[in-house]
Amino acid sequence: MTRILLFAGFTPPSITKILNQPFTVLPDSHPVGHYFNALYQTGFYYQFIGWAQLTAAILLLFPRTAHLGALMFLPIIANIAVLTISVGFKGTWLITPLMTLAATYLVAWDYDRLKPILFGTRSYPVKPFRFRQPCFSGVLRTRRDTSWTHLVVDETPEILRITSRSRRF
Repeated sequence: MTRILLFAGFTPPSITKILNQPFTVLPDSHPVGHYFNALYQTGFYYQFIGWAQLTAAILLLFPRTAHLGALMFLPIIANIAVLTISVGFKGTWLITPLMTLAATYLVAWDYDRLKPILFGTRSYPVKPFRFRQPCFSGVLRTRRDTSWTHLVVDETPEILRITSRSRRF
């Protein structure tokens, strides 16, 4: 649920930036308006931030990529939280720190999964992927020059093995 809420909170502002539209209509006399007008004037950087936000939000949606999305989301939302507190945003000064805490929670939740990425070592041996139910079996044939290459897919209850044998005719 946390990942979906973060996705919902990040998508609309990112699309606004990608479409190169101003994020706010506050005047330059207001510190927030001045900051966002200056950011909008950067052009490509403004759109780059939007693409980074949208990429992090989409990665958060899927369980397989949620750890990468959380890792990408955390520095973005932490920067936004510091910005909202420092320039005196009204209304979002509480929301963005809570989003930062949620992103920190997601990164901490996936610490074991992220440890090899961050430190390059594993604290446990890698286990082979195990199938619960048979997926497929059979022989796949491909033609290479004058020989046939057979990829034999052998299913066992524990490990899927793929072996290759070549024969000339």
